Amino acid sequence: MVLGFALVLIVTTHGYASACAASTGNLRPQRVYSHSEKGVLMDVHIVLDGALGGPSLSDLKQSRFTLVGTCVYSWFTVNNWNALAAWVAAVHREGLRTFVMLWSEAGTAAAWTSRAASIGVDVVILDELINRYNVTKPQLQSIIQAGLSAKSSLLFIVTEYMRQNVVSAYEWTAEYRCVRVATDNYAHLEIADLGIQLASQYGKRPFAWLMFSSDSTRDLQNACYQNLDTWLTHMKQNEIDPLFYYVDSSGAWKTTWASTSNF
Repeated sequence: MVLGFALVLIVTTHGYASACAASTGNLRPQRVYSHSEKGVLMDVHIVLDGALGGPSLSDLKQSRFTLVGTCVYSWFTVNNWNALAAWVAAVHREGLRTFVMLWSEAGTAAAWTSRAASIGVDVVILDELINRYNVTKPQLQSIIQAGLSAKSSLLFIVTEYMRQNVVSAYEWTAEYRCVRVATDNYAHLEIADLGIQLASQYGKRPFAWLMFSSDSTRDLQNACYQNLDTWLTHMKQNEIDPLFYYVDSSGAWKTTWASTSNF
């Protein structure tokens, strides 16, 4: 995924089930991540600093978004984490749920996951860790286990865009009912279709990222943005849960917001 100072917004519906995976005997109690979602990523400074407002939480709820989250960065200070915790609480008061997106080597990713869980975040998005950091199956599972140790109800989305990495993400997290996989290939719609096939194979719901805005003109030269309505129709017809990238601080997100919010 293209990353800037961004924050992800996704909100969940009610009624997800609890389950304790028993296939290995080593998994911690976990929730089954099976409910539908609609999410959107927001610039981190909109969330932490209140800079250049994006859509309000009430507007997002009215537009049927279900999860609200944030990107975390290596430059985060204690004050940043405290501000994030206050924002998470505000989102929860609005009746929405939260997630954070992170990307780092395995040790740091596990620490950030645990910290996010400790401040009440509902979902952690592990963004292209296989592609970026060559994370192995044991390392990916150790990050998930670290999060579940901090919060047994924590949910996860593993995001990858290369075909083989999407396959690996599904294979490596098959035993975790609290984990879903999202594709974020904005050039090739068939990767989202691969996600549909694998989700069906592993008994999970498919996710796909859709780029509807960016503060970089270069980022928008992709098939998804250029054919957004076509991609949105494809997601809806195939019951793929959308994650929208992203509400930027420049205000470019307003250009295609009508299509995004009405999904």
